Amino acid sequence: MLAKKYADRAKIPIMSFFIEYNIALIKDRNGEHEEALEMHKKNFIYAKNEMRGNFKHSYTQTIYALGNSYNYLNKLDSAIFYNKLGYKEAINLNISDQKYFFILNQGITHYLKGEQNIALDSLLKASLFFKRIKDLPNSSEAYFYLAKSYEKIGNKEKSINYFQKVDTIFRKTNDLLPVLRETYRQLISHSEKEENLRSQIDYTNQLIKLDSILYTNEIFVNKNLIKEFDIPRLISNKEKLIKKLQKKSKKSTMYVVTLIIVITIFIGISYYQFYKKKFYKKKFNEIISDKDIKKINSEKDKIGVYTNTNINVPEEIVVDILDKLHKFEINKDFIVRKITLSSLAKQFDTNTNYLSKIINFYKKTSFSNYLNSLRINYITEKLKVDTTLRKFTIKAIAEKAGFSNSESFSKAFLKTNGIKPSYFLRELDKITHNN
Repeated sequence: MLAKKYADRAKIPIMSFFIEYNIALIKDRNGEHEEALEMHKKNFIYAKNEMRGNFKHSYTQTIYALGNSYNYLNKLDSAIFYNKLGYKEAINLNISDQKYFFILNQGITHYLKGEQNIALDSLLKASLFFKRIKDLPNSSEAYFYLAKSYEKIGNKEKSINYFQKVDTIFRKTNDLLPVLRETYRQLISHSEKEENLRSQIDYTNQLIKLDSILYTNEIFVNKNLIKEFDIPRLISNKEKLIKKLQKKSKKSTMYVVTLIIVITIFIGISYYQFYKKKFYKKKFNEIISDKDIKKINSEKDKIGVYTNTNINVPEEIVVDILDKLHKFEINKDFIVRKITLSSLAKQFDTNTNYLSKIINFYKKTSFSNYLNSLRINYITEKLKVDTTLRKFTIKAIAEKAGFSNSESFSKAFLKTNGIKPSYFLRELDKITHNN
């Protein structure tokens, strides 16, 4: 806490990081895991951005701390994620010894998930490493979970053996993680079953000693953390919130105006969607109510009626081409793909100029619109009665109508019918299901 005062005054981010990292560890030890987790998350983000190069050990330790906190909170999927991330980063950053911390954490995670055999494999690897480097605190944790895992699979002898190893470490260090306190409950219970009074008394004394240390530490640490860290942090957060509120009030007018604009746009879009939906429904009903295929310039084509000479086409040619167009429509020749003005003129034994003028004047539209309308009217009527065709993709339906791609088909369908083919198909399906 003394260091934190200097760090806050000097505004040195890396110093603040190391201090908050250790405070978070203390909170985890004291059972304040939710608070610790939030601090570990913040520390991890800083370490990932600023320390992955020159302070890579500290970076991987923040990952280990995160995985450890998630284990404490029994959020095991998150614990597995950070265990794997830490192991991978330890390898990538060429600090392979660090991987054993994540092997230990993963072993604990597997134990908590009830996967005892997998847990034993990881915990044994970790315990051998920590024993070799004489890391007693991590050894004690590995031994404790080895004992718990062996107990779960019914190997009482090995379980007690590893609990005794934890006791041996406590006798050397006078320190254990609070979670390892169960060690002495297990050893006392075992001694009671063995009717070994000396061991019962001895382990009871060890438990009293451990409880005394843990209690004293907890009271002292909690008192100072609350007084010197938690309360100042809450006050600081409160001041930040007040400043944010003041800043927010200055911008409130702008926010209100923006909100009004957004609401207006939303209402406009909603109204447009409502109108569009209503319009589409009306168009659909109109299409369904039409029993016959719509015709371009629907009056009966009769030879001799067409005597207009304004288009500068001989009358006999007009009569001939109109007759051929009539047969072209009746025989559904328009569904053949890749029909062009030139190909149709050639088929009619005329030229493109005459054919174009006659279609423009008598059909009241261009050649491409004339062709598209015939195709769309044809396929629309087919879809009304052919339930199998409705199951085809838009592309397949387009090809059936004579179009080369779905995009040109959809545009032509919308232009002719006033609705999209996808909407038309959906509404047809609704009618089918309702019937």
